[in-house]
Amino acid sequence: MNKISYRVLMIFLLLVSVSQISAQTKGSVAGKLVDVDNGEPLIYANVAIDGTAIGTVTNDEGEYRIANLEAGNYILVFSYLSYKTQHHDITIRTGQETSLDGSLSMESIMGEEIVVTGMLRGQSAAINQQIKSNTIVSVVSKDKILELPDQNAAETVARLPGVSIIRDGGEGSKVVLRGMAPRLNSITIDGERIPATDAQDRSVDLSMFSTDALSGIEYYKSLRPDMDADAIGGQINFTSRKASGGFHGNARVQTGYNDLRKEFGQYKGALLLENRFFNDKLGLIVGGSVQRANRSSEGYTANWSTEMGVDADGNQIFTVNTFNVTDEDETRYRYNANLTADYELSNGEIMLTSNFGQTNRHDIRRRRRYRVSSAYQEYDLRERESRNVVFTNRLSGIHHLFNQTTIDWAVSYATTTNKRPFDHRMRFREIGAFNVNPERTLNNVVNGAKDRVDETWLKDVYFDTYDVSDDNLTLMINITQPFRLADNITGLIKGGGKYRQKTRDYNVDRIWTEHFVAQEILAVGREDPDWDVYYPREWILMSSFIGSHNNTDFGRFFESPYYLGPGPGEVNGPHLDTDKMEKFRNDYADYYVVYPLMDASDYTAGEDVTAGYLMTELNFADRVNLLAGVRYEETKNDYQSIFGTPRVDEDGNVINSTGLVDTVGSRVHDQWLPMFHLKFNLTRWADLRLAATKSLSRPNFFSLVPWERINPGEGIAERGEPNLKQMTAWNYDVILSFYEKFGLFTIGGFYKNIDNIDYTLTSRVFDRDSPINGLNLTRPVNAEMTSTILGFEIDLQSNFRFLPSPLDGIVISANYTHLKSETFYPISLIETLDVFPWTSTVVDTIRSGRMPGQVDDLLNLSIGYEKKGFSARISLIYQGSSLFASGETDAGSLAQSVGITPDLDQIVGASSRWDLSINQYITKKFQVYLNINNLTNTKETSYLAGSFNILPTSLFVYGMTADIGISYKF
Repeated sequence: MNKISYRVLMIFLLLVSVSQISAQTKGSVAGKLVDVDNGEPLIYANVAIDGTAIGTVTNDEGEYRIANLEAGNYILVFSYLSYKTQHHDITIRTGQETSLDGSLSMESIMGEEIVVTGMLRGQSAAINQQIKSNTIVSVVSKDKILELPDQNAAETVARLPGVSIIRDGGEGSKVVLRGMAPRLNSITIDGERIPATDAQDRSVDLSMFSTDALSGIEYYKSLRPDMDADAIGGQINFTSRKASGGFHGNARVQTGYNDLRKEFGQYKGALLLENRFFNDKLGLIVGGSVQRANRSSEGYTANWSTEMGVDADGNQIFTVNTFNVTDEDETRYRYNANLTADYELSNGEIMLTSNFGQTNRHDIRRRRRYRVSSAYQEYDLRERESRNVVFTNRLSGIHHLFNQTTIDWAVSYATTTNKRPFDHRMRFREIGAFNVNPERTLNNVVNGAKDRVDETWLKDVYFDTYDVSDDNLTLMINITQPFRLADNITGLIKGGGKYRQKTRDYNVDRIWTEHFVAQEILAVGREDPDWDVYYPREWILMSSFIGSHNNTDFGRFFESPYYLGPGPGEVNGPHLDTDKMEKFRNDYADYYVVYPLMDASDYTAGEDVTAGYLMTELNFADRVNLLAGVRYEETKNDYQSIFGTPRVDEDGNVINSTGLVDTVGSRVHDQWLPMFHLKFNLTRWADLRLAATKSLSRPNFFSLVPWERINPGEGIAERGEPNLKQMTAWNYDVILSFYEKFGLFTIGGFYKNIDNIDYTLTSRVFDRDSPINGLNLTRPVNAEMTSTILGFEIDLQSNFRFLPSPLDGIVISANYTHLKSETFYPISLIETLDVFPWTSTVVDTIRSGRMPGQVDDLLNLSIGYEKKGFSARISLIYQGSSLFASGETDAGSLAQSVGITPDLDQIVGASSRWDLSINQYITKKFQVYLNINNLTNTKETSYLAGSFNILPTSLFVYGMTADIGISYKF
């Protein structure tokens, strides 16, 4: 047993001993608060002993418990913002627990009868949780989740202040919290961390989670000592709930339309059932959903060169290096299932929650590539299938001892898998493909292409598979002991420990035909009789693989008329055929050989995190709340990998296989993390919160493992860095809140100091004794200077019940965030002497810039109207520009960070996205709805930072989507 475990155990024993001594003179009161209209639990309602600072708030099930009460008579007060306050006389008896449930009704305005609606209830629930929390948190309630037109959980989270979104296929996938990239944040279900779903880093794809089964979403912006510390940006927590009494459920069915592909046939179905058994002791919730969505896209990417230097005025001259026109057909199938079982004990409860999410993706990409710097044009066809799975299981218990001490524990197992059964790519090339064009703008490159289909030949074929898995096994225990120093001074002491064992396996394989497979096939006369062959040059021509697929509408949303081809003119097909590509693989499988560079990036890594904490919470006269404590986390990493790489020539052929070493290693890192929170209740309608917390973030496994990949033909080398340090951050928050029955207004600011933030550095190696001499080496490194991020947030949630009908049905939510960050990128510059012998040296230096993914300005606006069963909501999400975080990388390669100079940084353009939701109740249980996403067909763009938005690096469109459905509650 290590020292921290021993100390935590001693704390447990001490607290239990104290509770046993005082148990004989104490009692408690417990119960549940619900909405009188629909029986739904009231979350974070205030429950207090009148005239004292003794009290609590209800949990996610509307349940409360106040322990450590002296025997006697009290007045118990139930209060909930926008609801009528209730007072109840209770009697506390020694050694017993008094039971008292309550049902509250919404407070009427000007004597009018109140009809509680979904928007109003959802807003009220979120506000009450935020103002009663002992930390800084933003909330999306269950009712609001059901009202929003969002496709998945990522898009719902992005409506909270301080959250920007990263999209994939036109829908939200990952979130950036307060300017912190997805890998620097924590995603949890009921407080248990979800393993990474990304093959490269520690980030989690939230699109895999259906919002149908969620009880709520919480964004913790400042951490407590009893929370995992590896969350510099914050923690997103999905909450599940217990079943309520009686058999009931909800069914939803919808169909949809994709405007980009002009396709009907999208669908989604969801079913949720719940009941309680054995005198309400056992509760069960079972749910599931299935969805089919078209996530196709059209667009282009460009890469710019500065090889022409500067003009007469000293301005950098940018010319096109490559220009890619892309058409991608993608269909996603999403499956979700959840199970929640709870059993009530005489002194607590035991709960099991399981959540399953799976996304299957099938996409076909057709791409035309103008590789002007190399003087050739390419066409490539890629077909791939992938399967991403998240499966979480958590068994937990909470036990109340001696009417005052509470012990809670949990055992959880979570796993994610990212499998790609196949990724098949065929590439064709035309050499000498351009007329001379020194300007090399996008249009000039397209117009200067020769487009000789009859001289475009088969270059090579790749077939990749990969399997990445991430498993977490977690054990956790906490003990809480309340105390009372006086009627107006109460508090608690809480301590606990947690152990998490993580295992990650990364396995990528590739076979390919090598570059000149046509020569080998033709040399032995094995060509297909249906092929078009140019024998003098031993070419299998691209025309041999053309099928019947056309996309005549391609590019209709582009401002410039770019065409997929193949060939000259305004042509968009017929295109390369996937069946013919697959036939080639089946007929010529013996020509595929193992690609030697892939296995070098395979690894198995483990991570053991042992944590312990101690904290206290003090309440002074219901006016001041102090939460303070410290957390300790010890991290042990171990890995198995291959170091070194086979050398290959410019055509990818193996030169030698020496230098490969099986590597086993480990390292240990520990950290003390103090955390402080202070809340002042200035009046009954305003409070001020302050927080100072220390958090951390661990490096990506792919960065830590000592792998190496060398490809002289492309002039590159890549490797991991086992000595990479973990990041630490001090986080400072202040927030002022004003609230009453018509809503909530908050304004706040935050500041973060981050040490050892890591990025990928690319530099040229000049060392004649090195096997990578003359190559560009990419590797992860820690920034030497402290990075900072500063921001402020404004949040308004309001209703207009004070206005006369029909204006009293208006509900509005709006938040704005402004961010500014500075970090220091390690870069390497090549300096060459301008005299003989013109030797070159590498100068390592740094430059400042904002953090990747950090958006300067964020605006969320939602205006809704709800009256007599009808509701409508229009929503806007605006995101300012940001520094491109990373792109899709090749298997076994590192993601790039930034350019060598600020002018070469890639900037993601600002965007505004509008969504619309309309709902109508036909009866109290039956509802029809219409959701329209991306009303204005917002384009996703990026450009070079030094180009003032005139040199685009990407533009993609996904089109508007519409879904119409029915919902039935029973």
